Amino acid sequence: GLRGVGVRHRSNVSVFLPNCMEFVVTWFAIARLGAVMAPVNSSLCGRPLRDALVLVQSEVVVVHESLWAQFAEIRPELASLREVIVVGHAVPGTHAWSDLRACAADGSPPQTVHFSELCLLLYTSGSTGKSKAVRIPHRYVLRQAQGVVDGLGLRPDAVLYCPYPLFHLDAAVMTVAPALLLRGVAAIGARFSVSRYWEEMRQFQATVFDFMGATLTMLWKQPPGPNDRQHKARLGWGVPLPA
Repeated sequence: GLRGVGVRHRSNVSVFLPNCMEFVVTWFAIARLGAVMAPVNSSLCGRPLRDALVLVQSEVVVVHESLWAQFAEIRPELASLREVIVVGHAVPGTHAWSDLRACAADGSPPQTVHFSELCLLLYTSGSTGKSKAVRIPHRYVLRQAQGVVDGLGLRPDAVLYCPYPLFHLDAAVMTVAPALLLRGVAAIGARFSVSRYWEEMRQFQATVFDFMGATLTMLWKQPPGPNDRQHKARLGWGVPLPA
């Protein structure tokens, strides 16, 4: 479906989606074509969003219907943009993601993609100015994922829980990719929530979770509850590790 709207080998494709199944499927499809995914922070709007999209000069953007208002505001300023794919209800002049997913294979051979080719353009935090796009090849994604598996001693039966955004390295490269290598499960929450964290862990039957920044401290400070030990977690990892 992506090939049908013009995504080619080494094309940049911007992805403006919240955490959802479509995010991961779109990433894998882009990677299979030898194209490059540039996932955009879903909280951006206005000039920062425009700057992020202009920076990578994507001709195709995949956007979620819940983020359409943010995207529509800056769409006229995207000179390189040719096609828009909407996850959810498409608007006139766009393609529906569900229609692309239903496309039959055209019979042409799959693209040969090398380890050294780019897989991702991940944005920096922008703490010293405008956010930059870091060029990440397939080799980095797979080797970093293998390092997580080996370093943490992860097993094929692992269920890796991560409630952080898929546009960030943590959820994509250090959760989804290790689960892919293990043939395990990546359990991706919609967003981090102190009050829902352990309930989601129970629902997913997660065995591994990771923390980032102050999240571990925030969880530790919650009052004790009767279900606190009702989970399958055997390992938590992250930085920083407070006393």
